[in-house]
Amino acid sequence: MKSIAIFLAGALSMGVGSLFVPRLRPGAIQQAARGETAPPASLVVLAADGRIEGRSVATEVGPPMTGVVESVAVREGQRVAAGAVLASLQCVDLRDEGAAAAAAVESLNQERTRLLRGHREEERRIAEQQAAAAKADLDEARARLGRMRVLVEKDDISRLQFDEVERQFHTAEARREQALAQAALANAGPLPEELAKADEQIHAAEKHAASFAAQVDKCTVRAPIGGTILRAHVRAGETASTIFPHALFTLADASRLRVRAEVDERDIGRLRVGQPVEVAAAGLAASLSGRVVSISPMMGRRTVLSGDPADKNARDTLEVVADLDPTGARPAIGLRVTVKFEK
Repeated sequence: MKSIAIFLAGALSMGVGSLFVPRLRPGAIQQAARGETAPPASLVVLAADGRIEGRSVATEVGPPMTGVVESVAVREGQRVAAGAVLASLQCVDLRDEGAAAAAAVESLNQERTRLLRGHREEERRIAEQQAAAAKADLDEARARLGRMRVLVEKDDISRLQFDEVERQFHTAEARREQALAQAALANAGPLPEELAKADEQIHAAEKHAASFAAQVDKCTVRAPIGGTILRAHVRAGETASTIFPHALFTLADASRLRVRAEVDERDIGRLRVGQPVEVAAAGLAASLSGRVVSISPMMGRRTVLSGDPADKNARDTLEVVADLDPTGARPAIGLRVTVKFEK
């Protein structure tokens, strides 16, 4: 019995001592055996489950309106810029009505231009020529009236003849006034009320066209951010609905990878910004390194489940984001990993 007690005491002391032995990085034992200088030992203070994500959280892109998908312009894994076309919906009727509304605006603008320009140059010349002809007729009538006045005073002609010549003079005088008025009208600008009416018509038509343009623009699904297409959930011919919405595409900025870990509420006191981390997963040939860049100010429920029934999902967790070394491997976004936080 004494020997058994000694054995158990020794085993216990070895087990307890091993808890305080710093964890050596891979290859440190082999380097020590070869007589090489081993890198400084790192001490893991806690571990948490996490997932790999891009520089931005994955964004779900839904349809801007209900319709049938006409074409899909991207494929999974493709990088797109912000505003790039991802898909198009069938909107033939809307596009035709929008084109008609735009044409109506153009027509009204041309009418306003003609209103400002006034009559054509040919019409102005005709009015001027008519005014000149009317002046010549008036001069002739005036001269005849002068001659007839002399003759009627000498009783060489009857009073009736003189009255006829005088009537012709007044007629020529009226025609001259009419020709001058037509010439002035041909050279006059638009009335203020005519111009105001034209402006109101153009404004109403522009609003109508803008409404159609906004609806037509909704026929195109565009990328809200620049990034990589992670999933294309739709194909040409399928129906996209805003009543029962579902994502058409999932994209994220994958130019830089990071990991989002969920730290148990009991371990949040061991966290700090700038803390080095090591990321490992069964599907990774080598672990990844990184540093903590942000710690959430709010606790939340666990979303990354390890699948171990012993895990306590009822506990709150704190989200911690760490940027990964860009020179390391590039695992798939969404990969579940274990994040080890070092001292």
